[in-house]
Amino acid sequence: MNTKLGTLYGISLGPGDPGLITRRAWELLSGAGHWTYPVRKKNSDSCLGHCLARRS
Repeated sequence: MNTKLGTLYGISLGPGDPGLITRRAWELLSGAGHWTYPVRKKNSDSCLGHCLARRS
């Protein structure tokens, strides 16, 4: 069985300006085929769900 494995990169937000990300983070996001990120449910304090976005 030949299984192709991908790579998971974690990109986090820092304490700085929320409108800025590092160049490396931008490179990773620009080249990624899929993004997964937490989604806060309405009227909830926790991020229980997540969203998988596919670049088109």
